[in-house]
Amino acid sequence: MSIVSNFWNDFVALFEYLLLVLFDLTRSSGLAIILLAAIVRLVTLPITYRSMVKMRGMQELQPKLKELQRLHDLDRGTLRRETLKLYREHRTSPLSGCLTMLLQFPLIFAIYQAVTNLTLASATRRLSGSFLWLSDLGQPDPFWILPILLIIIQFALQFMAQPLKQDSFQKMIAYLSLPVPLVFGIVSRFFPSGAVLYWAIDGLFFVLVQYLVSGWGALSQYLRFLPLGHRQGSVSAAVTAVTSINITQDDG
Repeated sequence: MSIVSNFWNDFVALFEYLLLVLFDLTRSSGLAIILLAAIVRLVTLPITYRSMVKMRGMQELQPKLKELQRLHDLDRGTLRRETLKLYREHRTSPLSGCLTMLLQFPLIFAIYQAVTNLTLASATRRLSGSFLWLSDLGQPDPFWILPILLIIIQFALQFMAQPLKQDSFQKMIAYLSLPVPLVFGIVSRFFPSGAVLYWAIDGLFFVLVQYLVSGWGALSQYLRFLPLGHRQGSVSAAVTAVTSINITQDDG
């Protein structure tokens, strides 16, 4: 356990060092956090984009999977074989995108810990100074501005990730996940505002990537001023591009 603990501490220390370097350059705690969020998101952009394309591709396969279930409802063996064949043809699987996204969670927690450590009053070197309306990034946002922004971003991401046409199962999952952004936003009210600022900026980058993958998605059904069905076909093109990359790698 000590090896894992030492590795984790060194991993967190790396982001603390980056934050302090950015703070020395900008002389602003808030700008240092924003720049770190931008740098990390740009570095992980290829992985994030590919994962989101694969997950969106799985959503596009749902009608074909439903059709297979209808045709082979009484023959589970054939259904399993045909389902695996469909996954192979599209170079995807139910876990292909999720696993890559899950690998980023240690990164998120490490940065959160780094920001929290450097905004504590007891820190040896501290990200001091105010930022906009925040007098202390080590304290919760007194005006709820960041938690409300986080809720809006999370809701936007949730609806953008949903396809325009959904079956009953997809609608049920979307309905059950509705409270998640609200709960997350309320809980973030009690976290250091520096950490919540990082989450909010990171979420804005996620919105941009999600738009590149799927356009406005189901969000355009609720916000009528957004173009309905914008960027249709972009997902299929992206999935095809990722598939061709996989095929090339396999041939190599």
